[in-house]
Amino acid sequence: MTTFFEDYTKLINSIDAIGKTKEGYGYTYLELTPLLDIVMPKLTENNFILVQTTRQVEGVFTRDTEEPAIYEKKIDKDHKERIVEGVCRKHIETPAYVLHSELIHKSGEKIECDMPMYVDDIDPQAIGSAETYMRRYSIYTLLN
Repeated sequence: MTTFFEDYTKLINSIDAIGKTKEGYGYTYLELTPLLDIVMPKLTENNFILVQTTRQVEGVFTRDTEEPAIYEKKIDKDHKERIVEGVCRKHIETPAYVLHSELIHKSGEKIECDMPMYVDDIDPQAIGSAETYMRRYSIYTLLN
């Protein structure tokens, strides 16, 4: 019977370098579905399963942002258009959520990680986007 350490070592060694194929937000990354297509069979082959759940935790996440804002266009006395600009400051406070991930071995031993999910709003789109992002990075974390 193999041990957790032996199977985890085989798992890590079985995963080749994972390339980044998607461009967006000023960087390249690998989307969640292709990442899972690479990782899930390797987990099963090496006696592991991956469980990821989102949960609300006590407290709130806060952050302050500043964004450039155009308040209005004005015509000056010489009939030239001029833009009145400023800064839009926001204080965002949302419930605290974390993505909890467990890499569980058939022996019952496991590695866990909690990744905070920062969202600007608690609508389903914002939570889903944060969850997808954290699912990707927690997989990288668990697989070294």
